[in-house]
Amino acid sequence: MSHTIHVSTTASHRPPDSAGARRWWALALICLAQFMLILDVTVVNVALPSIDSDLGLGDAIGWTIAAYTLPFGLLLIAGGLLADRIGLRVAFLVGLALFTIASLGAAAATEPGMLILFRAGQGVGAALLSPAALGLVLSLFSGAARNRALAVWAGIGGAGAAIGAVLGGVLTETGGWRWVFVVNVPVGVLVGTLVLFVVRGSMLARPAGAGRRRDPGSMMRALRSRPVVGGVVAMLLASMLLIGSFFALTITLQDAAAFGPLAAGLAFLPAAVAVALGAQVGAHLLAHLPARTVGAAAFAVVVAGFAIAWLAPGSAPAAVAGVAVAALGLGPVLVTATATATSQAMPEDSGTVSGVVNTVHDVGGGIGVLAASLPVVVAATASGSSIVFGLAAGAALVAGLVVSTALPRGRVAATGGMHH
Repeated sequence: MSHTIHVSTTASHRPPDSAGARRWWALALICLAQFMLILDVTVVNVALPSIDSDLGLGDAIGWTIAAYTLPFGLLLIAGGLLADRIGLRVAFLVGLALFTIASLGAAAATEPGMLILFRAGQGVGAALLSPAALGLVLSLFSGAARNRALAVWAGIGGAGAAIGAVLGGVLTETGGWRWVFVVNVPVGVLVGTLVLFVVRGSMLARPAGAGRRRDPGSMMRALRSRPVVGGVVAMLLASMLLIGSFFALTITLQDAAAFGPLAAGLAFLPAAVAVALGAQVGAHLLAHLPARTVGAAAFAVVVAGFAIAWLAPGSAPAAVAGVAVAALGLGPVLVTATATATSQAMPEDSGTVSGVVNTVHDVGGGIGVLAASLPVVVAATASGSSIVFGLAAGAALVAGLVVSTALPRGRVAATGGMHH
């Protein structure tokens, strides 16, 4: 016997067919904005030595990164709540404006305090923009198209962190560290301008006045449901392993293999391609297999990838190949987690639920970096990063077992729910 859990994009709330290809143009713009946010988590990493040399960061060097990631992660749920209140489109544009202005300020910084202040401004803008962006994706698409759109979204999230390292190395060596921030300005202006024309209110799934008619308990029931809890657990584990492994790969390349910033950045390209490809494969599999089956099988690939890097300590080719294979497996986990967790979000709650999903992604990434840094500190460089990959292989094995029970038995339905 089967039954369907009805969710946000029911037949009466689907975007009108007249929107047509405009929705996919809107998705491209939304994903470009999200790409900037994720990219800015790692793009500064390889530029830090140059920034320190120019501004004299000293003990504040860590805050150059933390000043962005902390408000970004901690304010995401608040940003989602605000997006639900003021409207997803408005929240997206306001968050984008804050992020773009703060990026310009960071590029013009002349002393550490000024840089850190504007980095925090980027984080606040990102915390409003990101849940609104995912909420727009959920409102613009339904059925099988939603899974395809979420695959693109998940691929952007995973690849953005890797491409950030690539872009950071290229910009720092060719134009200087300020270009790491300057590049956000024209992109932000272009995206904001085009969104005003491309994303129309009539395209969104949310009915007029749905903030006024919402059931106060609907959001809490959704957040406690099996799909949301299972999706959140899968997202936490996947983001921990993905971002933590990027940190370990950076240590292996720059310390053990003596790669420069540009070479180290380019070495992340295989992982960037792999995670995006894996997300597309995951979306296809979700149309035919239960979510827990896709998640468990994907984590088996992750185990194999980390094992490759672990069995050849200090080897740059093995580390690059191993992380790429792991990223190929983590792509399907990211899209499975996102699709499952958001499958029961009502239109009026989409910003809040999106904020929860994105918060877990960022918090998981932070935990992953902390966990990966401990063995590196205790053991010297090459051996430390090898230990990280070994521990990551074991953690991925456990994660596969966890998601095989945490995720629902059913598959994400083509109509936007879950079939059991």
